[in-house]
Amino acid sequence: MAILSYVVISILVIFFVLLIASTSVQAFWRVPFIPTPKPIIDGMLDLADLQPNQVVYDLGAGDGRILFAAEKRQPTIRGIGYEGAIGVWLLAKIRIFMLGSKIDMRCEDFTKINFSDADVIFTYLSMATMKKLKPKFDAELKNGAKVVTHAFRVPEMQPEKEKMVAMPMGKGSTVYSYVWRKKS
Repeated sequence: MAILSYVVISILVIFFVLLIASTSVQAFWRVPFIPTPKPIIDGMLDLADLQPNQVVYDLGAGDGRILFAAEKRQPTIRGIGYEGAIGVWLLAKIRIFMLGSKIDMRCEDFTKINFSDADVIFTYLSMATMKKLKPKFDAELKNGAKVVTHAFRVPEMQPEKEKMVAMPMGKGSTVYSYVWRKKS
């Protein structure tokens, strides 16, 4: 029994060291892990209008909370999250296990994947990152695919919908929904 306790404590210590280290790296690169509040998640999901069996990505997924909420709202989605910080990614993997979720969390660079199968993409990324992703979205997203963003707009595009989400402690934040249309 004592050995099991040491193993559990060791695993927890390793997890917290990885979490602290990866959060420090994120802060250094100016992309810190900022958990999305529930009212914002609800606003993003409202704009996404998820349908059965859709492929849903979350770029910079953090601990996976948007995808977990999406899966709860529409259980048949195929949710795929990308998170670069190993500690936060590990936290999401633990949550997947604990919740019995079928969400697929990947510790990979989302700028190197192909989005051609995406029906909905969630982001809470900086303007600089959105500017880099816009040409990739233009080239790869299928007609009718949605990109739902929090706070940061997609450059050179007008959102199809936007929603101000009230927050209990503050002025709120805006979420935006964009629909990709292939040019004929």
